[in-house]
Amino acid sequence: MLRHRSAIAAFLFALAATPALAQLGTATISGNVTDATGAVVVGASIRVVNTDTGFRRETRVNDLGQYNLPGLSPGRYEMTVEMSGFKKSERKGLILQVDQNARLDVAMEIGQLTEVVEITGQAPLVESQNATLGAVIDTEKI
Repeated sequence: MLRHRSAIAAFLFALAATPALAQLGTATISGNVTDATGAVVVGASIRVVNTDTGFRRETRVNDLGQYNLPGLSPGRYEMTVEMSGFKKSERKGLILQVDQNARLDVAMEIGQLTEVVEITGQAPLVESQNATLGAVIDTEKI
């Protein structure tokens, strides 16, 4: 009887802990990097910087032309994409919310590294990979 109660207690504990694991409080930026013809740009360097804290994370585009930057704290970011033979691409004013999976595809332009394509005033990041909803509530609303 004691074993039965212990098993039930362990099951209830695991069940209660599951929702806590699903809400990590971090955001992810992912997407594809292609050139003007739609071909993938393998090995391109992706760097994001939180403009409020200075936190920086870097990755490279994989063989499928994809990148993934998980575990980012919510906040305002700048993203830079660089590859030899292409113009550097910069995205400023990216705002990440809690538990957001932002998809940001980048189309690189052929050119020199000294040339920069800066994109500002873009459309909001669209949540296309997850059907969950979330919101940030500031202290004034509470």
